[in-house]
Amino acid sequence: MAIHSDIYNHGVPWEEGFSVTQARRVDGIIYVSGQFSHDMQSGFVGEGDFEAQARKSLENLDRVLAGFDATKSDLAETITFSDEIQIEDIGICEAVQRGLASETYVSGRYSPQRENGVHHFHELYARDMGISKLA
Repeated sequence: MAIHSDIYNHGVPWEEGFSVTQARRVDGIIYVSGQFSHDMQSGFVGEGDFEAQARKSLENLDRVLAGFDATKSDLAETITFSDEIQIEDIGICEAVQRGLASETYVSGRYSPQRENGVHHFHELYARDMGISKLA
């Protein structure tokens, strides 16, 4: 059986530059990345004004959903699922924090088996921001 997949992007320059996809629909399920308060010219909106930032982020979410002929009312089940996952993650995060506080933990690179993409993204970001080495 073939998998049907399509993406939505706002068309702002940093999406292509950082290989960011705002959302992907796979076999009818829409996976949306985190939205933030930027305009369609890549400018940050609402500096120092949380309400303006939240409003713009939600407008951007509306734009993403509209790109797939969906609205926020289609998200009710997803939000519930997200809440369940967050509750399950609490135990995992607490265990990680205990591990980080142990005497045997040595800080360093992300997990090489699981977070190469995150590390690569941070390296690209650091390079573009003129940061010579990540901590």
